[in-house]
Formats: sequence, structure tokens, C-alpha cells
Amino acid sequence: ATFTGCDGGAFVRVEGDVEVAGDGDCVCSVGGNLAGWGDLPVLTEVGGDLGVSGSVLAPQLLTLGGALTVEAGDEVRLPRLQSAASVGVSAPGLTLLDLHDLEDVLGDVRVEGNPVLSQVDLSRLAELGGTLAITDNLSLQVVLGEGYAMRHIGGDLLLQRNPMWVGFYGFGLLESIGGDVIVSEQDRFAVINGFTAVATVGGDLRIADNASLAVLE
Repeated sequence: ATFTGCDGGAFVRVEGDVEVAGDGDCVCSVGGNLAGWGDLPVLTEVGGDLGVSGSVLAPQLLTLGGALTVEAGDEVRLPRLQSAASVGVSAPGLTLLDLHDLEDVLGDVRVEGNPVLSQVDLSRLAELGGTLAITDNLSLQVVLGEGYAMRHIGGDLLLQRNPMWVGFYGFGLLESIGGDVIVSEQDRFAVINGFTAVATVGGDLRIADNASLAVLE
């Protein structure tokens, strides 16, 4: 159903799918999929997927049963979201992605092809069933947390072609990676200092074509 706006200030719980365009002030729970954009100040849970087609602020959203997909918008702020089935972010105008409390993802986390994205917050991401890919983000300067909370990655770890990302000191508690580790074409990586707890890499390890890399620890 298309959500046409709040009336009278009462909170609304929707068992099915919802489409929001701007005004979702009273939506507190969605049982199905949620698509759209806008401020969602009382939203706490989405049972299905969350498809973002514009800027979103949902400061109380805790649980997402399905996938988070971001395809448009300037800023996506979901600072209290703790879990999702997967995360895919590829939006030409996105400048900020706040997933500060995200801890567990069953599938992939892919932040790929965001030309003006300058900051990503994955500070508490600890358990990832699939691949972590941060690739082809031309303006990315900061990945808050730099993977320090992460313990296990079930798939690949791909850090590629983020030319403005200056330094890397992360993943200090990461113990295992099920697939490949590829760090390549990171032109400003002068130092890679991390991965001190890694005991197992299930696939290939490739650190290459990083023009400024002088120290690898």
C-alpha cells in the first residue's frame, strides 16, 4: 500500500508493504517491505526489505528482517539498526552512510560505486556471513571503525579503488575470512597496519597495485 501521510498523530503499524514519500512521522512498524524516502522518527522494525530511494532518517530503527538497498539520496542515517539480511549501497548522490550500531549481517555488505560518498560508519559490524566489499567510491575518505569490531567474514574482503581513503589501521580483532582478501588500487594507502588476529583465510590473499604503500604490517 502507498502511505499517504499521518493523520491525527496516532502511531501506525502496518502488516503488509509500505511505500513512503517524505511523510512517515507516525509509522512505527512495518511487517512487510518498506520502500521510499523521508523522516521516519518512530519506526522501530521492518519485517521485510528496506529499499531507499532518497534521503532517510530513521533514528529508532532497530531490526530489519530483509535486505537494505540504497539506490538514491544524499544521506542515509540508520544509526541504531542492529541487524539485516544484507546491505547493498550504490547511489550516485549519496554523501553519508550511518550504520553505526549494525552488528550482524547474514549476507553481504556492499558499498560500491558511490562517487560522492565521503563517510561510512560501520563501527560495530562484528559478524558477516557473506562478503564485505568497499569498492569504487571515488570520494570516500573515512570508514569509521575501520573494521575493529569485526570478528568473522564468511565471504570475501574487498577494498578496491577508493582513491581518497588515506590510511588503514583496522580489522585488529578479525579472526577468519572465508574467501579472498583483496586490497588493490588504493592509491593513498601508505600503511596497512592491522589484521593482527587473523588465523584463517579461506581463499587468496592479494595486496597489490597500491601506489603509495610503503609499510605492510
